[in-house]
Amino acid sequence: MSKVKLYIAQTEDGFIAGKNGDMSFLNNAPVTDESVKRYEEFLEGIDIIIMASNTYDQIISELSPDSWPYIGKKTYVFSKVAKEKKYDDIYFISGPVEQVIDDIKAEAKKDIWLLGGANIAQQFHFKNLIDEYIITTLPINLHEGIDLFANGIHLSKLKKISHNKHGNFKEDVYKK
Repeated sequence: MSKVKLYIAQTEDGFIAGKNGDMSFLNNAPVTDESVKRYEEFLEGIDIIIMASNTYDQIISELSPDSWPYIGKKTYVFSKVAKEKKYDDIYFISGPVEQVIDDIKAEAKKDIWLLGGANIAQQFHFKNLIDEYIITTLPINLHEGIDLFANGIHLSKLKKISHNKHGNFKEDVYKK
């Protein structure tokens, strides 16, 4: 059965985005051969991506404005308003996460990447719908921004299954 995996980067001070959702700090993230290999292996193991509307907007406007970086991966975007579909394999959905996840899991052949943002991750967390948490901590401090764990997500309640260091950043994996 497919697993829902939250795979997300945060800063050393715990932010997944800067003030007003700014993601530009990711452009300065250190990249190593090992981190690229790990990311590529992760992508090979998924065939569906779930994200929130703000994350989708940031990807198409800031992080990858000229092309969709997840070609060939079916992507579900939770959105309360209709949006322009710029690429194939992108589907806009709404409603409570617990009502749509079973259908998404039924069509998945591989695992499912819960890409972000904080609000959708928190909804999945509190409905106990995340099977694995992969948290990459970058050696950057923002001092303010969007905190994934602001609303009561406590990793201490999860089982840490691995800790890896890649250059000057770390990756921790947790299961429920």
